Amino acid sequence: MPYVDIFPSAVSIENIGRNFTKEENDICNAEFETAMHNVGNMMGADQYVLNRPELSTLRSLIQARLNAYLDEVFAPHNDLEIYITQSWFSWLTPGQHFHEHQHQNSLVSGCLYFSADRNQDALILHKKEFQQIYIPTKPEDTNKWNAHIATIPVGTGDIVLFPSKITHSVAPTQGQHLRTTLAFNSFIKGSIREGLHLLDLDL
Repeated sequence: MPYVDIFPSAVSIENIGRNFTKEENDICNAEFETAMHNVGNMMGADQYVLNRPELSTLRSLIQARLNAYLDEVFAPHNDLEIYITQSWFSWLTPGQHFHEHQHQNSLVSGCLYFSADRNQDALILHKKEFQQIYIPTKPEDTNKWNAHIATIPVGTGDIVLFPSKITHSVAPTQGQHLRTTLAFNSFIKGSIREGLHLLDLDL
């Protein structure tokens, strides 16, 4: 029978269509040399790494996609801007993982993959809304309405954008490659005006 999808979440994936430059890889490699051990993974020390001049072109690419996401998904009628807040490199060596988490104090989060194998690597998004009644489903019968996870294969050069409130994780990596990600958060600035609804906000 016919169905109507309601309240979907917008996830964007697009490849930048070029190789990373020597300067961009040098920054990544230098950050790896001083990486901090995190829960199941490794993280770069510079949490504002996209502010570096050597990454200005990548920052512009990411900013353009954030602008499109704001315009196409949120479609605000107020004059709002979206901007990158924090940004950092992270790495997964063979067998490492990212636990389930969300990004607070952010509107849209994203990842730019410096090194990933689309045949093995994926970003896992989790459906965490309250279930009034739990009805088990066989894996072969999973569909877009009853699924509790969505697996998005990722490869080198891919940019993925998703709402920061969505729980996400990465399963233990397979293979022997080093999975390298440039992650970032964003927020909005401007004035939200909604007349008599008591929703005005200056950011």
